[in-house]
Amino acid sequence: MDGKIYVAGGLLADQSATTRVEAYDPSKRTWSSAPPLPIGLHHPMAAGFRGRLYVIGGITQRLGGPDSARVFVFDGAGWTEGPSLHRPRGAGAAVVVGDRIIVVGGINSSGEVAPVEIFDGSAWHDGAPIPSPLDHVGAATDGRFVYVAGGRRNGSHFGTFQRYDPVADSWRHLPAMPTARSGLGAAFAAGRVFAIGGEGHRIFGETEAFDVARRRWIKLSDMGVPRHGLGVVAIGSSIYAMTGGSAVGVAPSAACEELSLA
Repeated sequence: MDGKIYVAGGLLADQSATTRVEAYDPSKRTWSSAPPLPIGLHHPMAAGFRGRLYVIGGITQRLGGPDSARVFVFDGAGWTEGPSLHRPRGAGAAVVVGDRIIVVGGINSSGEVAPVEIFDGSAWHDGAPIPSPLDHVGAATDGRFVYVAGGRRNGSHFGTFQRYDPVADSWRHLPAMPTARSGLGAAFAAGRVFAIGGEGHRIFGETEAFDVARRRWIKLSDMGVPRHGLGVVAIGSSIYAMTGGSAVGVAPSAACEELSLA
């Protein structure tokens, strides 16, 4: 939003949800504090949409706390509440395609959430359910499709790579990631979907990229600090991997890294 990367909510070392919001300005390489969220949240989805920051769903209070369907909107000065999701979910992902927010994946007290939810600026609408429902997914868009990478279900971690077409409201499977994992971040840049970090039998620093035109995965250099539960954002010719956890469980890390594609 406005050229800044916002880190909103998350888990503190004592496993409590925080209201903290901080913004990173890549042009100045500086951080600043922003007004806090109205409630503490961890595992929410977030996206910049129509000049505002939307923080969507998530889990409240503590690790394992109640699921939320609430949506909070930041206009640069303060927070207001927007229309709620049809169903609570956390640990999904949100992207913007064609002037709509699209939320995919995630989990609530009933299990993995399959239906897509789409926000047109005034209301949420359901889309086709994801073929392989997973939580702790990463997602990115090339402006046409939504690519959903990895995730987990019932303690198992997957390299599943799924693509959603919002126009046709349909899904298809693409070649799986080389490294099965969940809690990863994803972004699209330079014709590739980047899948970064995550967890499985260990914490991953792996960076893998799917070449959309060639329909194949390539491996890039690992992150300096392996992390899961991180946020990944592409701005211009750089990809930023922000915060996350550096060990299994709740292990907050202040690490932020930049991958330059120039």
